[in-house]
Amino acid sequence: MISWGSLKKNAFLRNNAIFFAASMFISFLNYLYYPVLGRLLSVESFGELQVLVSFFMQMTVFISVLTLISTNIIVNEKNSAKVNKTISELEKLTLYVAYGILLLVTLLSPLLKDALQFESVWPFIVITLVFVVGIPLGFRTAYLRGKSDFVATSIEGIIASLAKIFASVALVLIGLKTAGAAGGILAAQFIALLYASRKAKQLGFSKFKGAIKPDWSVLRPQAKYAGLVLFVSLITTVQFTADVLVVKYLFTPEVAGQYAGIATISRIILFLTGSFAVVLLSSVAIHKKPKENSRLLLRSLGLTVGLGGTATIIFMAFPTQVVHVLFGTKFDAYAHLLPLLSVAIFMMSVANLLASYHIALRHFGVMWFVGLGALAGAAAIVLHNDTPAQVVQSIAAGSGVMMAGLFGWTGWRAVRK
Repeated sequence: MISWGSLKKNAFLRNNAIFFAASMFISFLNYLYYPVLGRLLSVESFGELQVLVSFFMQMTVFISVLTLISTNIIVNEKNSAKVNKTISELEKLTLYVAYGILLLVTLLSPLLKDALQFESVWPFIVITLVFVVGIPLGFRTAYLRGKSDFVATSIEGIIASLAKIFASVALVLIGLKTAGAAGGILAAQFIALLYASRKAKQLGFSKFKGAIKPDWSVLRPQAKYAGLVLFVSLITTVQFTADVLVVKYLFTPEVAGQYAGIATISRIILFLTGSFAVVLLSSVAIHKKPKENSRLLLRSLGLTVGLGGTATIIFMAFPTQVVHVLFGTKFDAYAHLLPLLSVAIFMMSVANLLASYHIALRHFGVMWFVGLGALAGAAAIVLHNDTPAQVVQSIAAGSGVMMAGLFGWTGWRAVRK
């Protein structure tokens, strides 16, 4: 048992306890969103919503890259003026890219609509606007995490999750279907941004007033590290979201919608364990001794395996019952896929934690093992995709290769040190 006294003395455990407790509540609210919307939307529209969420996650990889860099800078750089200037320039660059993506998606939305079998182009445009608003929100959140203010980070997440449910339900009920669900996410982003901006300002963040163009002299020193974070973040995100897109592309809207319900349940494992990677990123530092960093990793790994493994076992033992509790009987056709898909997501959770550890310490070798896992998964999907079950098997194979590679390499580094 962890006593209250040990939590007060140990900042790492305290931050994990605070952020984990809040993350559990936020995860509950985030997953409440899907059963609620799953009951309000048709199976086909719910499948569209899941594709939009996957689409959004691919776009936010770019935000994740720069916000992870921001957190790393805040943890390792003591000059607050330099921190504010660097973060402001990173945010400016990201916004320019986001405006370009918004224009591109707007132009390509008719093609996306036809290729992914949507009823309208508007959901794609709205979810891209969510991406644009998410950029300043992401940088404010990164600042809060870098300052280890996990209370404010948690409150921000709770505000966003509650607002998302109420706004999406209201817009769907007035007949906006998938576009309404996406519009609810957009409204929630705006509300969360207002809160996060105020808290970041209280902790010392202020936007640097520079030229309209990004200052490359500030950004250039971060380019190599940005490449590392971009590669690893993009690969790990695609690894646990690609299945929904592949199924949506290869099969009918009804099959894709039913599969989306099962995929949503399996993602619970990722959200249950995601907070540990976030805290680890904000706790591990280059200037700390390797033994101290390794100790933090082992603690996070124990928490991830304990909680994620328990959820995986439950999903494997009672797949149909879990589906009924969360979504009713509408998604029964693919409930038998939940056990293996849960194992795949659990392996990705562990791989994500290990990758986050190496990102924090700027270990560029992590790219080889993440890339190998992605290559194995992609090859399996290309060769093995006749049914949704085969898609799941392919995702599980890639996740297993990635986790095993990262485990072996991390262990080898620890023994060598």
